[in-house]
Amino acid sequence: PAAKKEDKKATGAEDDALTSAMNDWIAALPEKAREKLVGDLSKCETEEEEWTVLVASAKADTTKVREKQREVLIAEAAKKGFK
Repeated sequence: PAAKKEDKKATGAEDDALTSAMNDWIAALPEKAREKLVGDLSKCETEEEEWTVLVASAKADTTKVREKQREVLIAEAAKKGFK
């Protein structure tokens, strides 16, 4: 039972890191790109679709200004199986 609690804590921390990476990515985008991404996300029906859209957005971006946020988002999403 103790191991299960630790697993839940680790998963919670991973989810927090993933959510934080997502929020940082969206915040780093210019206003028009952010509006487009939020619009695209609102059309998604599943969490998997949302992450596919987020990762595609990050991979399509080549701006050095957002490089750190992009790398963190892609890495965190990959840990959860979203590529």
